[in-house]
Amino acid sequence: MPIGVMGGGKDAGGNQVVMEVAPGQFLFLCHLQPGSIVVKKGDQVKEGQVVGRVGNSGNTSQPHLHIHVQDSSEPDFAEGIPLYFHNYEVNGQFVERGMPMGGFKEDRPSGEIVEHVGQPADRPGE
Repeated sequence: MPIGVMGGGKDAGGNQVVMEVAPGQFLFLCHLQPGSIVVKKGDQVKEGQVVGRVGNSGNTSQPHLHIHVQDSSEPDFAEGIPLYFHNYEVNGQFVERGMPMGGFKEDRPSGEIVEHVGQPADRPGE
């Protein structure tokens, strides 16, 4: 399903793209590299299409991609919606559907390193 780009901003999320991915569900991609966003408001985005590059814009101390889904395109007034990842690997373990973990340990960012691996039948040796 094509996804419509709703706009961006220069607030705490820095350079960002907001896409309506289903009726009343908005995907936020935040902290993108300045000048790297290649879509504009109203564009239809397809799976696999580049929208921008990971960066360090907004309220952040290191390059990363902040991604979340919520029930409004307004950044400060919405309820979060669970965002599941599919067909990925963490520490050598295949995960068909899950939510990668992240956070801070000893005041340093910490999280799972997630690698997309496709369906088990698509992987060599499976």
